[in-house]
Amino acid sequence: MSLVQLNRVDIIFSGSLTFIKSKDLQSTDIDSDDSMLLFTITQDTPAGHLQFVKGGNSELISSKGPIKTFLQSDINSGYIQFVHQSGEMTGVVLFKFDVEDSEGNKLIDQDFFITIIGIQIPGLLCLSNFCII
Repeated sequence: MSLVQLNRVDIIFSGSLTFIKSKDLQSTDIDSDDSMLLFTITQDTPAGHLQFVKGGNSELISSKGPIKTFLQSDINSGYIQFVHQSGEMTGVVLFKFDVEDSEGNKLIDQDFFITIIGIQIPGLLCLSNFCII
C-alpha cells in the first residue's frame, strides 16, 4: 500500500512556473519500487496546469487526458511542472490525485495545494521562487 510522505504546499508567483520536486511530493511503498508508483490526476486545478517536460517538449497533464498519469520517477527526474498564466486566479488552488503501486493497490483522493501570489509590477518576470526586473 502506498503512502504519500511529502505533500507540501508549494508557493509560486502569478504568471510563473515551478517544477514539482520530490521534496514537495513523494510517495513510498514498503513492497514496491517507489520510483514506479503511478500518480493519476483526478481533479485539475481551477487555475494553472500541470505538464510533463522533457527534452524541450511539454505535454499537458490533466484529469481530462490524454495524459492523466506520471510516475514518482518523473517527479524525481524533474519532469513535472506547474504553470500559471498571468490573469488566472490567484490564492490557494489544488489538484487531486490517486497513487497506485504495481500490484494495483491505490491510495485515493489525495490533495496537493499550491499558493499563487499575485504580483502586479510592470516588467517583472517571476520564475518559481525568484523574480527578474
